[in-house]
Amino acid sequence: MATSIHTDLGGIPSFDCKGEPTSVGARWRKWRRAFKFFVEGKGVTNPKQMKALLLRCGRMDLQDIYFTLSATAEPGEGETVFMVAMNQPEQHFTLQVNIPYERH
Repeated sequence: MATSIHTDLGGIPSFDCKGEPTSVGARWRKWRRAFKFFVEGKGVTNPKQMKALLLRCGRMDLQDIYFTLSATAEPGEGETVFMVAMNQPEQHFTLQVNIPYERH
């Protein structure tokens, strides 16, 4: 059974999934780092609570992306539901990173 915690969600902005597409991968990595500090600072260690906070702090657009991508994603050996929740958007936003074409 998960322990109830009182968490002030102020202080971490929601993630802007629809901003500039060429910078979304870098912005996601920066936001993800801030989120990890946030949950660590709050003392949250339960993976299900961490996943819930991730999706709550990320807001509706991040939830839509997560639930679209994670329809079949189950934690593998050594993974938690939180790891899966962090990896799904990571893969999505990494694909949107603009890699310049080099002419040879």
